[in-house]
Amino acid sequence: MSNARILCVDGNFFLHRAYHVAKAMKVRAVRMRKSLPGHILSMVLKDTEFLEATHVVVAFDSPDGFRYKIYPDYKANRMQVDINPNAGEVDYDRRMRKDEIYSFLKTVKRVLQYAGIKVVTVPEMEADDVMGALAN
Repeated sequence: MSNARILCVDGNFFLHRAYHVAKAMKVRAVRMRKSLPGHILSMVLKDTEFLEATHVVVAFDSPDGFRYKIYPDYKANRMQVDINPNAGEVDYDRRMRKDEIYSFLKTVKRVLQYAGIKVVTVPEMEADDVMGALAN
């Protein structure tokens, strides 16, 4: 019998959580770009240690999720904000472009992989779908 303990994390949740905490702290855009991947790694490592996990998987949503094909307005009403790239500050009066937060995604995935953490994205699936499949 194995003593393996697997932690599977919704990477998109951590991405949004870290981004919105930084936004609430009024972190400048330039500093956020440099620090956000490290903050996400820190969250994953803290959970890994707390749960004494022997293996870690971070799942991310696929950009071509099947739910958007079925219902184009899926998640359309989620409120977000914009970062003014010229001032380097958060602009709470404008909506963020839908894909703005995902500009951090490539770097976040790379940092997690460099730390030895398995990163998974399955075509047309969300992180929740991947986590559910791994749990079975």
